[in-house]
Amino acid sequence: MRMQPLSPHLRKLCRQLGPDYETTIIDLEHVIRRDFGNGYDLEISGVNTSSLKRKATLYVWKDKKHIVEKVYRVSRDDIGSVADNLYQKYSSL
Repeated sequence: MRMQPLSPHLRKLCRQLGPDYETTIIDLEHVIRRDFGNGYDLEISGVNTSSLKRKATLYVWKDKKHIVEKVYRVSRDDIGSVADNLYQKYSSL
């Protein structure tokens, strides 16, 4: 299986989300990740594409082993606010 190269749109989205976010590779896919610093982290998947209409899936991981929450079909315009809401929910646990 061949991996897609890192798209300019993914890089731009990562910069827009801010310095707490980074690009990384998970399951042979370029994704955006944020470590909440307490065993939880966020993965933003499905946006390494040239299409700005492609919907993202956001995953909250516990200890990098278990997915504890999934949010499907998040539009590009809503990724930042959904990610912020998930951070607020899980950062104090």
